Amino acid sequence: MAADLFAVDYAPDGERYVPARLPDLPFPDGHFRLALCSHLLFCYPEYLTFDEHLAGLLELDRVTAGEVRIFPLVDSMGTVYPRLDDVRAALADRGIRTEIRTANGSWHPGGDQLLACWKSERGIAFA
Repeated sequence: MAADLFAVDYAPDGERYVPARLPDLPFPDGHFRLALCSHLLFCYPEYLTFDEHLAGLLELDRVTAGEVRIFPLVDSMGTVYPRLDDVRAALADRGIRTEIRTANGSWHPGGDQLLACWKSERGIAFA
């Protein structure tokens, strides 16, 4: 059902869906109030390096004036991204605050948490 709704919504209209690729998004700084990244970052540690994860998060932060949310924090086996603490520390070094929150659902065990990120001076834009 969700896939069917997405397919209808995803019909090309030349405006709502923009082909893009991390870590170089075609949007100006602060273009969005909220950025969501689902089932990409943290889900494939065998394919994305620490530096690629960090670059993706920094780019999402660049284009977002409010908050960035990454979901889930685990791979398909339910294992938490092994360098999550390192990523959070690297973001903190760049003035980006982070918080782990519980999400409203998951497709796999242990996958009910998300990482929220925002610039310290912005405060939390969304609860």
